[in-house]
Amino acid sequence: METNTPYLWLTRIEEKFINKSPLGKFSTITLTIGIQPLILNMIFFYFIFGTAPTRFYFLQILAATVLIVGPFFLYRYETHVFPRFIHLAKDVTPHEDNKKIKEISNKYREFYAKKYYYVVIPWTIILFGALYLNLPYFQNMGVEGFTDPTFIPYIIGWVIYAGVITGIGLHMIITTITCIREVGDLNFSIDPLHPDGLGGLSSIGYFAISSTTLFSIGSLSFPLFFDIADQSGIPIFIYVIVIVYIGCILLSFLYPTMYINRRAKEIRRNVLESKRERIYNYHQEILNADSDKNIDRMKTKLDTLRDEYDEYDKINLYPLSPSIFSKLLSSIMLPLIFLLLETYIVS
Repeated sequence: METNTPYLWLTRIEEKFINKSPLGKFSTITLTIGIQPLILNMIFFYFIFGTAPTRFYFLQILAATVLIVGPFFLYRYETHVFPRFIHLAKDVTPHEDNKKIKEISNKYREFYAKKYYYVVIPWTIILFGALYLNLPYFQNMGVEGFTDPTFIPYIIGWVIYAGVITGIGLHMIITTITCIREVGDLNFSIDPLHPDGLGGLSSIGYFAISSTTLFSIGSLSFPLFFDIADQSGIPIFIYVIVIVYIGCILLSFLYPTMYINRRAKEIRRNVLESKRERIYNYHQEILNADSDKNIDRMKTKLDTLRDEYDEYDKINLYPLSPSIFSKLLSSIMLPLIFLLLETYIVS
């Protein structure tokens, strides 16, 4: 990690644990920070043991997986996914814009590290409200009320902790979308011979899909939401949440990539227009040439320019490779599977 770069407070804590641990990054973060909601869950289970059905414990553990691996996903985003995008983005921007890329990088690193509370605070309040409105569900599991001391571990683990982790996850998506949009405003170049077959734009697609994939882990909490909806009698509310969530997954990938696609088409159109003018000028020079030697030389240049024109004209400018598409499909399939199971099997 760069010492002069602002990092999220959670990432700094994770780095301290990693530096002192003999284990890998995932194991260290999971066993130090990620395990805490699981411990709080177990305390809550101890108090209500025997009063809740078996499915309640299973659904709680499944949903807790989001919070257990969430801190590592956030760590990976800030230390690997985001820096990798900035590094690769320099390959498709002119050298004079590299300074601008660095400014954008610092701007959104700081935005992610310091402005997270704009999302975390209102999101946590929403979770508190949802918990309060669905209190009858937990009363059926043995909780006497919102102020029941046995409920405190759950409130800490599932409202405060979940509000922070998932709120930062939402903030991550906002950071990704706005950062890609600003990079897209630069006059980036398109390389028809780039190995990715997308003119070098695959870095943008991978950045968007990486954020989307990390965000999609939240769908593991859907079975718990469906169970709460079934007990509270307001399933339409949960279905709306699921649909909105899937919409956010699609938006987090489609909006930035479609914006980049539109910008790339504008850039290609300008390049093709320039090459078209040069082809026309060479053609006129050939017609007015006074020697066969000059004609042959200009025909060679004309053929080369036409080949370049065809290469630019044929290149696919949407940053969606088969591997990126498979990740996008897997990101939306998990919540859809849970929705179908609830609709056609459980119900």
